[in-house]
Amino acid sequence: MEGLKPGIRPKGGESKRSADKSAVSGAKEGGANVAERICRSPPREFQIDNLVSKRGFLGCNQLKSNHGMPRNDFFWTAVMANMDLQTPMLKIGSLQLDNWLIMAPMAGITNLPFRMMVKRMGAALVTTEMISAKGLVLQKKRTLHYLQSCPEEKPLSVQLFGSDPAVMRDAVQIAVSRGADIIDINAGCPVKKVTKTGAGAALLREPERLRQILTAARAVCRIPLTVKVRAGWRPESADVVSIALLSEDCGVDAVTVHPRFASQGYSGHADWSIIGKLKDSLQIPVIGNGDILRPSDAFNMRKETDCDGVMIGRGAIGNPWIFKQMLLMESGHDAAPPTAEERKGLIMEHFTALSAMVGESRAARIMRGLLLWYTKGLPHSATFRGHITCIKDMDSLLSVMHAYFSSLEKTQS
Repeated sequence: MEGLKPGIRPKGGESKRSADKSAVSGAKEGGANVAERICRSPPREFQIDNLVSKRGFLGCNQLKSNHGMPRNDFFWTAVMANMDLQTPMLKIGSLQLDNWLIMAPMAGITNLPFRMMVKRMGAALVTTEMISAKGLVLQKKRTLHYLQSCPEEKPLSVQLFGSDPAVMRDAVQIAVSRGADIIDINAGCPVKKVTKTGAGAALLREPERLRQILTAARAVCRIPLTVKVRAGWRPESADVVSIALLSEDCGVDAVTVHPRFASQGYSGHADWSIIGKLKDSLQIPVIGNGDILRPSDAFNMRKETDCDGVMIGRGAIGNPWIFKQMLLMESGHDAAPPTAEERKGLIMEHFTALSAMVGESRAARIMRGLLLWYTKGLPHSATFRGHITCIKDMDSLLSVMHAYFSSLEKTQS
C-alpha cells in the first residue's frame, strides 16, 4: 500500500498522527487504476512475517470448544510441532491450492482490499462477496464492480446467487470471462432478502431447481465449479447428504457446508458432525465452515470431520491474522497475536485501500463497523466504541485511532 509505513517513526518534530495523515493522504494521489493501487505490495515494515514474535501463544485457555475438542492453541502448536507433516494441499478440480484455508464470501466484507490482506496472511483461496447473477446479466455497474480483481489475490472464487438456471448460466460465463478461477454457487444464504427470490438456502427446498442450476452452470463452466450449502432449511426437513450427492452428480468439484439450518441464521452452534457425514458420502472434496473463531478451531474441525479444507468467515473479520496463525501453528511455531502498533498499521492499510476504492467519506463509514471487530477483546475497547460514531473522514478516524492506540501502547509497555 503506497505511502503507508506503519512502524516507522516520524522524523524530527513531526507528530505521529501527522505522519499517519500524510501516509493516508498519499493514497488519494495519482492512481488512476484503483485495483492496481490496492494490490501493490505493502512496505516491508508491514509484511506479515513481522507480526510473528516470540511473545508466546495466542490465548492459551484450557476450555474445550462447543464440539468437545481442546480450544487451546498451545495444545495444537505442540501437537503440530511433533508431527512430521507438510502443510496439506487442497485440490479443487484442476486447481491446486497452496494449503487448505479458504476465506468465506461475506457481504460487505470480502471486497478487494480485505481479500488482499487475507491473501497476504496466508489464505489459499479468497472469495468475492456474493454476486447477483441477474445483476451481472443486466450489466449493472454496481454488480460488475464486485468482480474487480488483480493478479496478486489469485486464485479467486466468484460466488453467484440466483434462482433462474438460464440467468445463472449466463452469469457464470460473464464471471469466467472476467477472470474467475472458481465459480461457487450459493445455495446456503439464509437472509430473507435472498431466499424470498428463491435463491440461496431456498434452493435446499427445491432440489430439482438446484439440479437445473448446477447442470446449466457446469455446461458452460470450463473452470472448477463448487457449491456452498447449509445443513438444510430446517431440522425436520433436512437432507443435506442428498443435496450434496445431487451436486456431485451434476459435476461440481467440491461442496462447502455450513452445518447450521437456514432457520437458525447464525444462532446456536454449527453441528460439525454433518460435515463428517458429507465427507463419508462424497468422492469430491468437502470444505467445512462454521464456528471457526480461533486457530485451534480449524484443527479441531479437521480432526473431528476429516474435511479436506476449512473455510473461515466471521472469525477473520477484524482478525485476518488468523490465517497466518494457523499456518504457523501447523508448522510448530508460535502464533503470537499482533501488537497494538501492528494492529493499528493494518487498520490504516485497510482504510487507505477502501478510500482508493470507494472514496474517503464512504470508507470512513465502512470502517466504523470494522473497528468494532478490530478492537474486540482489547483493553478499554468499550470506551473506544463510544467514539467510533464520531468518525466521518480521515481526520476524525486518525484522531480517534491515535488517542486509543497511544493509550493502549502505554498500558502494554
